[in-house]
Amino acid sequence: ADEDIVVATGDEGLVWGIDPEEGLALWTANLGIAAFSNPLLVDGMAIVGDGSGTVSAFNLSSGQRQWDAEVAGAVRGGAAYDGDLIYVVGEEGEVAALDLQGRVVWRQTITPRTGEGDQLRVFAAPVVAGDLLVVSLVREEVFGDPGLVALDRATGDVAWSATDAAGIKTEWGSVRSSPAVVGDVLVYGEGYSNRLVAVGITDGKTRWSAEAGPLCYPQWSSPAVISGTAVLPRYDGGLYGVDLETQAMV
Repeated sequence: ADEDIVVATGDEGLVWGIDPEEGLALWTANLGIAAFSNPLLVDGMAIVGDGSGTVSAFNLSSGQRQWDAEVAGAVRGGAAYDGDLIYVVGEEGEVAALDLQGRVVWRQTITPRTGEGDQLRVFAAPVVAGDLLVVSLVREEVFGDPGLVALDRATGDVAWSATDAAGIKTEWGSVRSSPAVVGDVLVYGEGYSNRLVAVGITDGKTRWSAEAGPLCYPQWSSPAVISGTAVLPRYDGGLYGVDLETQAMV
């Protein structure tokens, strides 16, 4: 949302431009297929990914489609923007960097590491972190290292795949959420555990983990960072706060 309009999407395949004061639809656009992701509002446009892998830009004032681009697999997370380029990831692991006219600057397909299986998927929105774009990975089973990979924002080349340098766990699950950027680390809720995990932005190495409620096998939600506290919604319905300086629950 911005001051003038709220943009929403739905399983019925519509994009809605809504007056924030009256709650009335100013315009609608039909994607023709379900949309799962949050719209990204940038430069007078709403950027929307859909279940076909199409990324569309709609004019915020009129709802007219200005351009579209394609990635492999449904876009299940929203797009990211760094002030220059728009980044979007399809479920099948294809990442595209687009300029504000919808032109593809680069494409990169993330491939599994040895032993990660053939069914690597991406459900979450990518995250801009310094010169990198961080992508969360959903894998077939559990593996020896965290499910995060970072790409160079300028080229799309893989900068690192996360490793458990701190020796936090022996089995790491899928990451279905977007990590939060806090200083020089990324923090996220790790599945198959009760942990909030910190990973170094520059090298992808685990730094520390902290208890955040009970063990939950799925972890869908991203943390929100407020005044030095990471607030993590968990699968049990609870909200858990972790002091990022002391790594203790508050």
